[in-house]
Amino acid sequence: MIRTLALTLILMFSAAVSHAQNMNVAYVELNGVVARMPEFASAQQRMNNFRERMGRELAAEEAKLRSDAQGLQDKRSSGVMSPTAVSAEEERLRTEGRRLIEKGQNADEEMAKIEQEEMSKILTRVRAAIEAVAKEAGYAYVLNDMTTEGDVFIIYASEDVRTKHNITNRVMAKLGM
Repeated sequence: MIRTLALTLILMFSAAVSHAQNMNVAYVELNGVVARMPEFASAQQRMNNFRERMGRELAAEEAKLRSDAQGLQDKRSSGVMSPTAVSAEEERLRTEGRRLIEKGQNADEEMAKIEQEEMSKILTRVRAAIEAVAKEAGYAYVLNDMTTEGDVFIIYASEDVRTKHNITNRVMAKLGM
């Protein structure tokens, strides 16, 4: 019985090792693929245009608010306005300041939403290309060479692995690049 158990364990271990050796694993330089895509450059341009436009709008509104605050200070100092009028104008400026802060926060949220939507479209297309290349080549797994934070994921790949199992160029070709 012990021999049978030992023989079974050896056979199971051998099958697992054989399966692991036959498993094809590739990797792709995902950041490099995305950075070279025309869609990525277009998305970056759209985001930059939005950011610049909102920056100009917010800066102009902030400059007006500062000017109005300075004008109120001058009127208060010269005694041209009544205390009631000064209080009303101060409240208007505080309300306008809160609105401006909210507008800036909304612009940040809109920017994040635009970026997420644009990157989602791009990554969907890239994932489809990676999947197609992996299926054509018979790969069981495809790894990204970096984490999403930019840390290196694949620390070492031999020249043979880089030559045979780096599918970056095939993915770019599948994308028409």
